[in-house]
Amino acid sequence: MRSVAITALLCISMAAMLSDLKTGKIQNGIIAAGVMCGICYQAASCGPAGIMVSAGGILLPLLLMGGLFYFRMTGAGDIKLLCMTGAFLGPADGVRTLIASILIAGIISGWIMVRQKSFTGRMLYFIEYTQRRTAGGSWESYMADVPESAKFCFSVPVFFSVLGYIGGIF
Repeated sequence: MRSVAITALLCISMAAMLSDLKTGKIQNGIIAAGVMCGICYQAASCGPAGIMVSAGGILLPLLLMGGLFYFRMTGAGDIKLLCMTGAFLGPADGVRTLIASILIAGIISGWIMVRQKSFTGRMLYFIEYTQRRTAGGSWESYMADVPESAKFCFSVPVFFSVLGYIGGIF
């Protein structure tokens, strides 16, 4: 049963990543199918308690990533993808996958900044944005002034973190 669930998680997270790369959005149907598969897997594995395990795996990314979404540092689809992953893996492994996703995203971001020679500029922008927010300035999206060439799909680090989970790296 576990190997079927892992295969489903891998395929669904890959479909989400490909959708994101192609259209810039993760289709809700992919997420909904993944959440339902994750809940069914947990329920079949653990009985009624499995539904609570899935619920915990779904809710933690919402709680942990909500602030990043509020400031538009990440998209709703990315959080929904992490919730879908949590539905399969439960809260503990879901959080490990979330942390791995953030670390992988940091590596990708660092590589982009080095490649574009924009590290200093990006750090200054972050400091300036933080200062404006703490000084009570008007709300604005963090990504408003970020050039398209500096953006990437967060679904890619999520997919790689799922691969790392499957491979036993964490």
